[in-house]
Amino acid sequence: MWYRLWQFKTANFTAQLDWKFEQDPDLSWADEDVLRAIEAGIYNNVTFRVRVLFRGREISADYLGNSVYENVMDFRRERRGYFRDMVRTTTAEARKAFANMPRIKAA
Repeated sequence: MWYRLWQFKTANFTAQLDWKFEQDPDLSWADEDVLRAIEAGIYNNVTFRVRVLFRGREISADYLGNSVYENVMDFRRERRGYFRDMVRTTTAEARKAFANMPRIKAA
């Protein structure tokens, strides 16, 4: 189940940041302190998803798994973090996808 963390809407487009608990943990990078904090429920191991929708239809998405945060809100608040990169990536992909959509001329 995905949980909404942030959303921005225009007339036709929606950008969203969602998260869910990690389904396929890979904590091979983590030290003992981090592993203990996750096990104790102090830290959360989650997957983040940033996506762009056009009139409700997903046209781009980016995922980052095995992200460990005490508070998932911190992911969005980081000044030079992954969130900004994911927004840039999905926005660029959405623009490319939208530019390549077939146009239907009105009669």
